[in-house]
Amino acid sequence: MTRRTIYTLTLALGGLILTLPVFGTSALSIETSPTTAKSPTDTIIVDYVSPFDAYIVPEGIVCDWLGYVTSNTASVELQHADKILEYSSTPPLDFSTIAILDDFVISEFEPGSPNLFSYLHRSPSNGLNYYRLKITDTSGDMWFSNIIAIELQLTAGNMHPTIVDTEASLFIESPVEEPGELNIYDMNGRLIYSENITLNENSTLIGLDFSTWHTGHYIARVSGEQLGMEIIRFMKR
Repeated sequence: MTRRTIYTLTLALGGLILTLPVFGTSALSIETSPTTAKSPTDTIIVDYVSPFDAYIVPEGIVCDWLGYVTSNTASVELQHADKILEYSSTPPLDFSTIAILDDFVISEFEPGSPNLFSYLHRSPSNGLNYYRLKITDTSGDMWFSNIIAIELQLTAGNMHPTIVDTEASLFIESPVEEPGELNIYDMNGRLIYSENITLNENSTLIGLDFSTWHTGHYIARVSGEQLGMEIIRFMKR
């Protein structure tokens, strides 16, 4: 699993410049007309203390930023894309909204200090995932945060890593969203762990904590009506 952070979104008077990775090796720059996008210095919507960021955890990908939401803020949307469109397209990424401000976990600190806004994306795509914030003010003007690209390199029906120390992620690909069940057994067939889970359409990451488990080999069984049954073998070191 590789993390790539891009801080190249530039809001300028001449236009909006996006620099995006293409196939992880080169970059694509596209200039678009800034019809409604404004710099935070033009319209104070959100006061950033730290840039928008994202990182991988066993349960998925966490997106967060440290700052304030001001009285001029009408909406904050977290947007996700997993494919690059034709190079002539504007924008070049097929972004869609996956969360609004109410979906973020807000950690408040002492009065006057910035807040931490966090969102856990539990169903990222296997491969490159792109994230950005779309922020709209009360007059309808909007601007976008820097774009984050994170790559997940997972094999369906596997524990990652296969040799577990403390935490690991179980990656399942399922045809539909449905309730499922996770059971983990030791090599003697004893049920060690059981949990009712939600299987997302396409991809599901299940984060597990093995820090108190005994060393040994285990078998995980994930089942769902449409999924059927997946059997995953792994070792706790």
